[in-house]
Amino acid sequence: MRRGIPDLPPSPPSTRAERLAAFFLPIAFSLLFVNVNGASAEWVEWIADAEVGLVHEDNINRSAWASNEKKDTSLVPAVSLGRIYQLADATRLRVTADFEAAAYDKYDLLNYWKAGAALALRHKLGVGPDVPWVQARLAGAYMDARDEMRESKLYSAGLLAGKRFDERIDARIGYTYDVRDGKDGPVSSPSIPTDVFDQRAQTVSLDAGYILADRLLVTAGYAYRYGDTDSACDGENIATVLAGEDVKALATESAFREPFCVYRLTGRVHSISLSASYSVLKGHGSLNLGFQRSYGKSRSLDYESGVIRAGFVYSY
Repeated sequence: MRRGIPDLPPSPPSTRAERLAAFFLPIAFSLLFVNVNGASAEWVEWIADAEVGLVHEDNINRSAWASNEKKDTSLVPAVSLGRIYQLADATRLRVTADFEAAAYDKYDLLNYWKAGAALALRHKLGVGPDVPWVQARLAGAYMDARDEMRESKLYSAGLLAGKRFDERIDARIGYTYDVRDGKDGPVSSPSIPTDVFDQRAQTVSLDAGYILADRLLVTAGYAYRYGDTDSACDGENIATVLAGEDVKALATESAFREPFCVYRLTGRVHSISLSASYSVLKGHGSLNLGFQRSYGKSRSLDYESGVIRAGFVYSY
């Protein structure tokens, strides 16, 4: 335990994101292969993006105790296929089917694959490259993990707005509501639920990009997340957690090859990030390197974690 903060109100329960996803995501898949005719609306292009990344996390279990922190590196390939539908001169609908997997070096029970779909409606508030734009996005996915209790249905709904200020600088601000519907885990305490990975969270983000050179883009960002967070620690420290926290769920943990407990509580996370992207292959590809530092806080605990990402993206 490092330092305490004032108590936080619980996140209000909601199933709105799940209901929206259940209605719209089947439509998203079907729109990929439907031709729509209209006076000015039409499909304008296909989307085919492939990415492979190497991700290193120095506190992958978000432990509040340095002695319990686990670190690992994963290989993360991803593919996104879809179409863009031009609804009007200033309005576009982006429809994608998205696939991702992760293979961890040490803790292979964290390995997963997930598949889903997303709808994004983007509208420019005028004519010209420097006018602001707004985007609404809805997404859903199923994640299959080697550790069975981490299998989840994932939903998100969000708004994003952005503007280019000149030829080199642009910025974006966004809000996302995320829902994770997970499974029950092994019982650790008969009086506490075990659905650790049933989570709700809200995130507000702000980032800005600067073209440092002809093919080099540098981006800095900040994000604030409030809602459910899972964390893992050993049996000796779980007593401190239960004494000082309003634990929503608790289960025994096997992913880290030690007798750990994983628990869910309400907290806040502040994240700062910095990344660089270098364009290659005549603009079809990019080499990317990024770093993110997160600071999570709850009633009586806090944690820090760092993530380094390196990868290559190819867009057809």
